[in-house]
Amino acid sequence: WIIEYSESDAVDHRVILGRLKKIDGSLQPERQARLRGDLSVVTYQVPEDYALSTVLEHWQDQVIGNERDLLFQCQGRECGSSNFWANRVFGNPVLYGPDGEQHYEVTREVREARHHFYTLYLVRRGNKRIYVRIEEFRVPASAAQQVSPDPRAMMSLLRRERRLVLRDVHFAEGNEVPAISDEALARLAQALDTQPVLPIAIVAHAYSQPSANANLAMSRTRAQRFLDRLRPLVAAPGRLSAHGVGSLAPGGQGREPRDRIELVLP
Repeated sequence: WIIEYSESDAVDHRVILGRLKKIDGSLQPERQARLRGDLSVVTYQVPEDYALSTVLEHWQDQVIGNERDLLFQCQGRECGSSNFWANRVFGNPVLYGPDGEQHYEVTREVREARHHFYTLYLVRRGNKRIYVRIEEFRVPASAAQQVSPDPRAMMSLLRRERRLVLRDVHFAEGNEVPAISDEALARLAQALDTQPVLPIAIVAHAYSQPSANANLAMSRTRAQRFLDRLRPLVAAPGRLSAHGVGSLAPGGQGREPRDRIELVLP
């Protein structure tokens, strides 16, 4: 049941994107973004007879999907002080519990001119009560472009969903060369290096050509050229392979681009 709900327009708010660590003698997130936008907050108390893992799985199904990117997550003691999260970040002492009984993650969904950030904080207190706090923070796209995912979170989402659409890769119609910034490519390489033995298929989709055979050829070229750019940046390039499926696989789901490149676990 709901124990807290609020709506605020045009507020300054910070999105936590990294683990807590001591900076200049005080506890601070290693990565965060301060943005201005519209904020919705709801906090739930969950019946005590549910397992924490069941509650987490339920809410992850609500806030992670093909249209949202996982930007950061932490579990238990790796999140740091629950006291810090409850009182310094959220300003709600009811969320304070044992450091080992918490989970935090933040996802993003892009909708036209706005970025929607969803934060999930789940904790089980010492009295066994479970609380879930959900924030939806809506920010103009022009102000949120600098927010990038944590490399470990990218690989966590890939392992969970077994596919990851690379939203930083774009194609001009008929262009065989994938467009991606050097910064985004380096971030992807850093993410891949967190799982250096995991075999990963780079799969390109193409729909803009006049025939299935032409789309297939286009996608194979795109996948190989993308791999050629990525290969020098990763520590173990031999476990990466390039594949093109043209228009033979289903089109982009929801807001996914149709012409796209994604990582797939074979």
